[in-house]
Amino acid sequence: MKKITTLLCIALCIISTLNAQTKPKGVFMNLYAEDMAQPNAISENGKWAVGSSFWSGNENQVGTINASKWNLETGERIYLVKENEFSDALCITNDGTLIGGSYLGQPAYNLNGEWHVLPMPRGYTEGSGDVVALTIVNNDTIMIGNIFAGMESGKIIRWKNSKIDNEFEYRQHTRWKEISDMEILAEMEKVRGMSIDAERYLISLDHNLMPTAMGGNMPTTYVQIGSDKNYDVTIIDREFDIYDLVSFVEEATMSFNGKHVCGRIHAVPRDGYEAPEAPSISFTYDVDKDEFVHYGDIKETGRYAGASCIDNNGHAFFKSIDGNTPLGKPYIYQNNEFIELEKILLKYEGITEAQIDAIITDEVEGSDEDDLGIVWAVSADGKTLIGAGGALKGHIWCAKLECSPYDVDAYTNVENVTYDNIAAYYANGMITLSNNADMIEVYSITGAKVMSQVVENNSIKANLRNGIYVVKIYNGNDIATSKIIVK
Repeated sequence: MKKITTLLCIALCIISTLNAQTKPKGVFMNLYAEDMAQPNAISENGKWAVGSSFWSGNENQVGTINASKWNLETGERIYLVKENEFSDALCITNDGTLIGGSYLGQPAYNLNGEWHVLPMPRGYTEGSGDVVALTIVNNDTIMIGNIFAGMESGKIIRWKNSKIDNEFEYRQHTRWKEISDMEILAEMEKVRGMSIDAERYLISLDHNLMPTAMGGNMPTTYVQIGSDKNYDVTIIDREFDIYDLVSFVEEATMSFNGKHVCGRIHAVPRDGYEAPEAPSISFTYDVDKDEFVHYGDIKETGRYAGASCIDNNGHAFFKSIDGNTPLGKPYIYQNNEFIELEKILLKYEGITEAQIDAIITDEVEGSDEDDLGIVWAVSADGKTLIGAGGALKGHIWCAKLECSPYDVDAYTNVENVTYDNIAAYYANGMITLSNNADMIEVYSITGAKVMSQVVENNSIKANLRNGIYVVKIYNGNDIATSKIIVK
């Protein structure tokens, strides 16, 4: 008897918890910048972000690139440029003290507010470059970036403790010449990202130097694991119906743990086929499993989806695009469909429509441009997002969330709840409802969801083990809870 009483108390606690459950909490910050700033990257822990603008407040510096960092705990912006200088910030460590990017066109890092130019290898004294990723491994500071000598030659280089890392020898791959007889103007390959343990690198051909169309299906990016002396290369090389994969455009992003890649590619019809246009194809790629997923149109807009960033769980954030023009309106992909990010964010307690509407953009007639624009970067756990409403318009925002937008289904919005008009009963393997309803969810005594089903004729077949369960009943905007005991 005492055991039954205890179980009933636990069940009542669960019901009370479900009834009282609120939305997950979130904070939405407007980081509006009047100098056309845009974010470039976020720290792994989501506490810092870096980016660049085209104006620093000095009328003599309009049109130059000026680096900044943002404290995502307070919203404070810190300029990383002095008068008559220009710099760009592309990556940042978890404590916000070390930033990688470029200074006066040279690959450089910023430490505690001061820029330091990194050494260049022989032959690149007049070249330029940048640092695209950095990390600290076993007290060693590792940076990786691209350096250029003119527009037709380049090299990927790694620095260790601010010195050229001679143990890392990247060699140029020339798979193009193996496939095509057409003359190649340049074979400049660029590093796009590095994992936090410095073991994986995302590398692709610079699309600005590629011919517009070529015969054959050409691999254009790969994940390199380890240095060139001891490496394994995974080619991301896929075909799409009558189209051939041709080129990455703008996005090619790796998660912090190096296990996931997302991006957007162009494709052109194969020889002998005609097509109205070259589609833009968004994809995610699981490196360890070699699983490649590509995504079609966003049905409600008819536009292509572009994947802009991805977290350690392989959850990507998308935007709606038309050709090469980013029109904004960010999405997540859940249950085989694109869902507007704004609708998800509004499910968080502390985030309001007024806050999102404050991210003002210039509306584009006939487009689906959204106030939130694009999610430019996401933290490793997917709980901190930074974006900009409208490309290069300085409408920057940050969302710090209790859970990833991909996990909001685990929470319940209990506004407009009624508890006394519907009840659930269990007998002979069936759950029967006392009134009409749309669907039910059944939770075990531990709070785990064991089933979810659309309701027809007020009865649902339920193959449940003996025990106490809580049934959540959805009827329009109403949600009811009821307890059932299976013996």
